[in-house]
Amino acid sequence: MDLRAQGITFESLYFVRGPGSFMALKLIYLFAKTLEITQNVKLYATHAFHFNENFPIKAYGNCYFIQADSTNQSNTHESKTLDKEAKELNIHLQSFHTPPQRKPFVLPDILDLTLFNTQLKPLYLLPPI
Repeated sequence: MDLRAQGITFESLYFVRGPGSFMALKLIYLFAKTLEITQNVKLYATHAFHFNENFPIKAYGNCYFIQADSTNQSNTHESKTLDKEAKELNIHLQSFHTPPQRKPFVLPDILDLTLFNTQLKPLYLLPPI
């Protein structure tokens, strides 16, 4: 789809870089970087917890991504894939015996642009299985 042919132009793109579905993260990153390179679009990203009221996000099996102080969490997985940035954001992978309450992702009527920055690297946080 050629947006320019339809008279649609934009200067910046705001997107979520994870955590979440590995395939979805790869696709949005590829799409965003393509727009940045080919259309000179400025990119800004943030993490997904801003859009689900900070509730757990399904990872795999009985494991969920959470954003919380690790000192208050039991069963938090330590993984080499939880990079420095994820730790700075207090994002962890946690196992639950029963599924935790979850909330759907919701876009606000107006984006809070202060939540976004130019750190675009996807938050690939799953350990090797």
